Amino acid sequence: MTKDALRTDVNSSFKLPEIPEPLQVEVEFTNACNARCSACPRSDMPKAGLMSQMTLDLILDAYLEARPRYMINELIGGTDYPKMTVAGGGDPLIHPEALALLSHIVSRGFKTHLITNASKLTPADIEALAKLGLSSIGVSFWGVRRAEYERAMKLPYEQTLSNVEQLAAATRSTGVPLCVLWVRTPEITSPDEEVAAFWNARQIEVDLTDTHMWNRGGLTTLPRSRVAPDVLKLPDLSRRVWCADLFFSDTYRWNGECILCCCNYFTSQPYTLGDIQTTGLDKLARLKAGVLRARPVPAMCRICELPRRERGEWLAGPWLVHLRQNERDMLIYE
Repeated sequence: MTKDALRTDVNSSFKLPEIPEPLQVEVEFTNACNARCSACPRSDMPKAGLMSQMTLDLILDAYLEARPRYMINELIGGTDYPKMTVAGGGDPLIHPEALALLSHIVSRGFKTHLITNASKLTPADIEALAKLGLSSIGVSFWGVRRAEYERAMKLPYEQTLSNVEQLAAATRSTGVPLCVLWVRTPEITSPDEEVAAFWNARQIEVDLTDTHMWNRGGLTTLPRSRVAPDVLKLPDLSRRVWCADLFFSDTYRWNGECILCCCNYFTSQPYTLGDIQTTGLDKLARLKAGVLRARPVPAMCRICELPRRERGEWLAGPWLVHLRQNERDMLIYE
């Protein structure tokens, strides 16, 4: 079936594309990190490196050229997608040119989301980040008590908390949404109500919905007694989109390699689809479609336990209002 054949009446049965088109592109400025988070598998991390602006521009150029023909953009009458998420296997702000690279992405016309642990911020960094024109900032801050935070992330509590409070104040003045992100690891015993109250007292938004620790394709051991059995699910291979991460998100290492998903940041033997320097987006998308259809699927996918409903609803969000119920049922895990 051709792409044009899938463009049916929007009000009746608008279909997802057969070939994946990303709503999000995640780029890794660096896989170096000053944290040692308990749910982040770093024992087999690849050699650390830094993304160059040349590599970043190859990525940005490719998606600038492709996005006018993406079906979701035609549907909404714009070029909002894909959005750029700057995260990866390290903290992006470790990169010495991080602020310049972030500013460059914004200047190229992409909605840009940054995820950082905020521990390395200086007052000058905070002022600059607030004025870059980012679409949003997510701050990883696991736990609200000093002992649990420092056990979970291995970072200094007081200084980092001060950084987060200062960054939140600066972004309020410029209108950049900021949200605290966290994962309920075994070290964190504070109930959700305490976490909410802690951040609400500081007028800082906190995400209480996507806090489940997951096994990163088998790279992280899960404390089974702490996992809600109805939340984390293995892939259902009877679904056309059995993994929303694979279908709706393209993922790049600092060196320009396009990898299977964000789990691949944490292994020295990632499933590499291609390299942005030598592989075009059309080919990368076809390769991803092949992975989705292949049997067996990659070994790490078979054992990857994700909060699939939450991630599916988050990653596929712009599509959901345009899908018939049977398509939603084949995409969103109950």
